[in-house]
Amino acid sequence: MIKNMKRIIPIIFFILCYSEGFASSIAISLKGGYSPEIGGSFYSQWQNQNLGVHDGINDINRSKDGIVTSTIEKPMAILGGSEIRISGESIYFKSGFNYVKSYHGGSGFTLNNFGSGDEAVEVKYSLWFFYVPLTGGVIISFWDESKLFFGIGGAFAYGKRSDSFKSISTEHKASFQGYALPLMAEFGGEYLVSDHMSLFCTITYINGQSNSIEDDSDYGRIDFTSYSFSAGVLFYYDF
Repeated sequence: MIKNMKRIIPIIFFILCYSEGFASSIAISLKGGYSPEIGGSFYSQWQNQNLGVHDGINDINRSKDGIVTSTIEKPMAILGGSEIRISGESIYFKSGFNYVKSYHGGSGFTLNNFGSGDEAVEVKYSLWFFYVPLTGGVIISFWDESKLFFGIGGAFAYGKRSDSFKSISTEHKASFQGYALPLMAEFGGEYLVSDHMSLFCTITYINGQSNSIEDDSDYGRIDFTSYSFSAGVLFYYDF
């Protein structure tokens, strides 16, 4: 991960230096959106050893006649953020702050045998994180009103993941807090509604996870890998 960031940073630095020489505007954005799924597999050592679950949420679902269970789906997330963008005729540099939080999915009932027969286990996964992007890319303009943009870069991401497992005979909770330096890519478009304001939409992909984190003899990682859809408004300031 760090090696990849070292490759990306010189590229961003070059784009930034180039944009300072040819920049024509600065813009501040406000946006909101959602991610169809976050958190990766939610694997942990406790699940592996006590539930026989080797790939977290991907293989935790089990069912049996006579025991009420429900499908545990990967969490969806909402997001919001604000970013600042320096733009030239055909390139841009951008940074900001974005917050992502799970709001749907990640919970339900599975089953497990802890030694006295199969029993229902209530499972809850949740995750929140923020990331500060550092991206640069190209802008393609159409008819002075519409633009497409594509950028790559990296980010600093920090978050907290919470796991909970509860049944008649056992209960386990764990929280993992940590950071990573994920890589990023984004693609979007915008439409100018006035000289100083435009509407935009973006698809963003993040790839990276933290190192292994310990919490009360349990071990897990925070996986920031996800893709998201967002939309918002840009306010331009010419100089």
